[in-house]
Amino acid sequence: MQVEITRVDECKRKLNITISGDVVSKELSRIYQEMNQRVNIKGFRKGKVPRKVLKQLYKRDAEVSLLQELVPKACEEVFVANNMKTVSDYLLEKYELEEGNGLKLDISVEVIPDIVLRDYKGVKIQKKSSDVTDEDVDNALKQKQHDSAELKTVESRGAENGDEMVLDFSGKIDGKIFEGGEGKDFRIILGEKKMVEGFEDKLLGAKAGEKREVEIAYPQDAPNKALAGKKVVFEAMVKEIKERILPQLNDEFAKDLGDYNDLNSLKEKVRDDIKNTKEYYIKLEHQKEIIEKILEENPFTPPAILVSREFEFLKKNLASRLSGGKAADINFGKESEKIEQELLKEAEKRVRESLLLEKIAVEEKIAVEDNEIDGEIRKRAEATNQNFNALKKAFQQNEAYEVIRSRIREEKVLNFLLNCSIVN
Repeated sequence: MQVEITRVDECKRKLNITISGDVVSKELSRIYQEMNQRVNIKGFRKGKVPRKVLKQLYKRDAEVSLLQELVPKACEEVFVANNMKTVSDYLLEKYELEEGNGLKLDISVEVIPDIVLRDYKGVKIQKKSSDVTDEDVDNALKQKQHDSAELKTVESRGAENGDEMVLDFSGKIDGKIFEGGEGKDFRIILGEKKMVEGFEDKLLGAKAGEKREVEIAYPQDAPNKALAGKKVVFEAMVKEIKERILPQLNDEFAKDLGDYNDLNSLKEKVRDDIKNTKEYYIKLEHQKEIIEKILEENPFTPPAILVSREFEFLKKNLASRLSGGKAADINFGKESEKIEQELLKEAEKRVRESLLLEKIAVEEKIAVEDNEIDGEIRKRAEATNQNFNALKKAFQQNEAYEVIRSRIREEKVLNFLLNCSIVN
């Protein structure tokens, strides 16, 4: 077999393959022999049809069978011999078949580009503090107070900030209810400002059973583009108001929350938890900082097909989030082009990051053992109350097992890069 490989660009290769006449003739003989045993042709006994007749009637079928048999084998041989890591199915652009002269193939395929790593060790990153202040602890304790509050139905007064309100509402634009503008038994805590600006303020003083009309002028930069710059009139029916009675911060409060001897032991646990959380997010920030710098030092063009797949994934994920977790196609209106450009940019960055981390893993011989994957599967099995062996078998039957391996490897590479970075 003769092979000529042409580099079209960073990620595309063109293969000119010639398979010898002897190999082609041998394979065609086998194909016609098998065909002879299957076909029924008037005037001939099964298995006794001359090859010349078979060729006249089934030449195209024989060629298809020949290509299906020889092309995949030839491509695989070329890929392995030349260490080509393909990211797409090969495309047979053209072929020429002459029994005596063999089979000539013109094939194109996308591959992972040759990445020459530069400056990925000793990346300088900015030191960040994980110190925990008394204010941090106080705020966390206040949240625990809030979470442990007793709810008492309010009947004699109007709603105040801090109260929990249950209401039904419907929002209208020009007299028509807009999509997503209705809510039943909707719970809000007045003063938390989680609704559109002005909505909660206009419900202050309302009593259970009272109807209120709330007019809101949405700003031009509202996240929901369908409401941007529009005047919306909400009709709200207050169904219930509850006052949140906070427990006192004392030793009894700490004991009620768990295995704490007193309030001080609770404070120490809260302080430790906050520190661990800060350290976790600092680690993520440092890893992100390192990746950004390595990407900058190692420019290359990623395979278009991988970018396209990641782009479609991001687009579907965004549509799902905006539609409340449902699979949906969403028209972003005038912002469509801008949003898609941003998603495409993010997709390209993600693919480049993934390929770089994979290259570093190979360079530094960072591997993932099966017992590490088992550990991750065991965690998931315990978290979801599933049988470990059954879950592992299910993962091994699809891509999930290798996806876990890939994620663990990426995390190990990121930890490696972090450990050999320089913190200023």
